[in-house]
Amino acid sequence: MANLPFLVDDVTAKLDSKDVADYGDYLLFRSKDPRRPGRAGYCIGYLLAKQLHTRMPMDALVALEGETLRGLLAEALRTLAPTR
Repeated sequence: MANLPFLVDDVTAKLDSKDVADYGDYLLFRSKDPRRPGRAGYCIGYLLAKQLHTRMPMDALVALEGETLRGLLAEALRTLAPTR
């Protein structure tokens, strides 16, 4: 995914947002920005889950919540596109 660095930066900036305009760009076919394909959030989510699963078993991964989950996601996002 050539635009992964852009997507990682954008998701990181919106990580704490609860605004449907922000998450809709990633989970629906709403984005008007060609660098952000519709439903790109599912791909980013898969990459994050795959990365976190290398550190912990799936049963522990699916039980994460709150600040623990948020911290791990932020850390994984920082390493997802390290060449930017």
